Amino acid sequence: MEIRLSRVDQPGSWGPLRLGGWPLSDDVEPQVATGIDEEGPHATVRGTSARSRLRGLRGFAGVGVREDRGTSPPGPVTSTPWLATAGPAPIGEVLVAAGSLHRDTPCPPDPAVAVEPTSDGAHQVRLTWSTV
Repeated sequence: MEIRLSRVDQPGSWGPLRLGGWPLSDDVEPQVATGIDEEGPHATVRGTSARSRLRGLRGFAGVGVREDRGTSPPGPVTSTPWLATAGPAPIGEVLVAAGSLHRDTPCPPDPAVAVEPTSDGAHQVRLTWSTV
């Protein structure tokens, strides 16, 4: 699992911030699951031998999967989970997502996230993983 942090500091005419997960290429149509629950938006793409998962832990409201055809040598169908903010990218806020690429192993639980501003305008991010 990897944790991805994003922060936009430059004001401008930004649209929504979109963050992509691991692309998964295969010979067949993947199984796709997307949704928004009490823990946030999430997308999972499951192929014949791997699973790509992306979950918004802080600041993301939109979710989906991009599908491309004929763009990757490993397989004719490439699917990439993505997350997006509800509106323009929030200036100075830390957005957090968890991404993973697995074979047949279960996905590890997502960590709890705490973000605290510091006196110098930065942020301290604390991740806490469950021991279960």
